[in-house]
Amino acid sequence: MGNYGFRLVRPEITEDTSKKISISLKIKIKQDGHWWAGKKHTAETIQKQKETFIVKQHQAGEKNSQFGTCWIRHSEHGNKKIKKEELDSYLEQGWIKGRKLK
Repeated sequence: MGNYGFRLVRPEITEDTSKKISISLKIKIKQDGHWWAGKKHTAETIQKQKETFIVKQHQAGEKNSQFGTCWIRHSEHGNKKIKKEELDSYLEQGWIKGRKLK
């Protein structure tokens, strides 16, 4: 069973109908292209988004999915992202704080 987004918005839609909608939309996009293709946000819209992110503190502090984590590396094991609380334990095992990019 596939998970089709239409059923999340309108649970009364049957799975069969949801599949038909999904298939027809995929065909339409393949024929006509995606509705947003070739378009851009206006400078005004971008500014509004930035202001909203500032007000809501978007991805700031604990709201950031990377909050409380750090990168470590080891010559044999490569890079690894860990919780900062675990850092001392890894450093004792020979890991180095930081990430090495190729």
